[in-house]
Amino acid sequence: MPSDKEAKVDFGRLGFDPLGVRGKEREPDLHFKWISTATKEQFGRQKAKGFVPVDRYKTKVTVDELDVSTDSSIRCGDLILCQMPKERYEALDRFNQQKGKANLKTSEHTFRQAVVQAEREVRDKGADVKSLIVEEGK
Repeated sequence: MPSDKEAKVDFGRLGFDPLGVRGKEREPDLHFKWISTATKEQFGRQKAKGFVPVDRYKTKVTVDELDVSTDSSIRCGDLILCQMPKERYEALDRFNQQKGKANLKTSEHTFRQAVVQAEREVRDKGADVKSLIVEEGK
């Protein structure tokens, strides 16, 4: 029996990719994403962001489907292919990147404050703070 890695190689060699979305160039104004329907909360969060299930009868993209759904959605196991206007996706991506950078700055600031507070507490107890600093390589 082939390993998972060997099976993926065979799929690739045969041109079969169950999660590959072909023909995206025919839908240049849309961003496509496979979304898990395993939990309602996870799927609901993605829908709230603006993702909607792709209608197999209205789209120009194709996939190597493994599951035939009873509705017009495109599925692979518990994944459903969804789409969002590309402009909205790019704006959401920029927002998330800015939010991540802001969170990182906040974390760095909080860490620096904690170090300064710890230094004060150690100094207040009469210890030499410089003797506590560990140099790299020692």
